[in-house]
Amino acid sequence: MTRSLAALLITISFPCLLSGQGEVKGRVIDILTGDPVAGAYVIYGKNRGTATNEEGYYSFSADSGACNVTFQFIGYKTLNRRIIIRD
Repeated sequence: MTRSLAALLITISFPCLLSGQGEVKGRVIDILTGDPVAGAYVIYGKNRGTATNEEGYYSFSADSGACNVTFQFIGYKTLNRRIIIRD
């Protein structure tokens, strides 16, 4: 049985020191239990990514504009989201 992820985009587009960029922060949880998913892959842009911490939180900086974000973890369905980052 494959489980489902829920990606909560907590804050999108905190201005960064570099103009034209924004910071994306969020949390990945198990959609059924609400438990955080530690070590989930958060992939964005071309060949860029990060992983969630032990509490399921992640953050990354990216150029402003549309961005596809993919969330992956073994045993879970892959989740894809398109977000808009404002500077």
